[in-house]
Amino acid sequence: PVEKKGNVDVKYITKDGKVLEDVTSVKDNAPVGEDYTTEEKTFDGYHFVGMDKTSDPATGLVAEGTKHVIYVYEKDVTPEVKKGSVDVTYVTEDGKVLEATTDVVRDGEVGTDYTTEKKNFDGYSFSRMGEFSADATGQVEEGTKHVVYVYTKNPEEKKGSVDVKYITKDGEVLEDVTKVKDNVPVGEDYGTEEKSFTGYHFVGMDKTSDPATGVVSEGTKHVIYVYEKDPTPEIKKGSVDVTYVTEDGTTLEATSDVVKDGEVGSNYETT
Repeated sequence: PVEKKGNVDVKYITKDGKVLEDVTSVKDNAPVGEDYTTEEKTFDGYHFVGMDKTSDPATGLVAEGTKHVIYVYEKDVTPEVKKGSVDVTYVTEDGKVLEATTDVVRDGEVGTDYTTEKKNFDGYSFSRMGEFSADATGQVEEGTKHVVYVYTKNPEEKKGSVDVKYITKDGEVLEDVTKVKDNVPVGEDYGTEEKSFTGYHFVGMDKTSDPATGVVSEGTKHVIYVYEKDPTPEIKKGSVDVTYVTEDGTTLEATSDVVKDGEVGSNYETT
């Protein structure tokens, strides 16, 4: 009698017909009645869901003809990763942007940590977080979190200057204007001094002068010392002349000066 023979093959596919592993022979022209077996394999990103409805059994006996064993798989469900973003802005109380909005986290995974920092800006001080601001540090959530730092403009420090000059009553400048204080904070003390100039004496402050000592105020204070020329002391003078005559009035030698406009008290002599 002729020995009856058969075949068995196996393939692995997805539910939508994609071939994961092409047909391979399990038994090739083997005697009918011989045992055969196949195995469920693993494929990355897929999981076994069952045998195809047209499949022969995964294990069994060879029969005449060809048996087709078909394993069916399904793609693993990729868990949805929820994402979110965080940005930060620095503004003043009146809405002026100190630093434009920048991303802290862009499409980050929900639940991851984020942090922002309070920055320094010249002329401004941090006052608060924005009314609807997200927390300065926290965790990413779905959507976009906006972190808003709000700053207040520092009060402008008031400044002032003081200068001093020395003049005579008739306007002659004895010493030109000099700075005593230059653009210093209001309220700072200042002082000036009465100077001495040869041939002049101090008579007082000019009527437009600011005080000789005091505190700086906004604007510029002008301190003006006024002097007067020293008087030249009056020198008293006198003259002496001499005449020689006879008893009867004849002039023997005409009158001549012995001292002309001499200083009072100085000596003179005639012969």
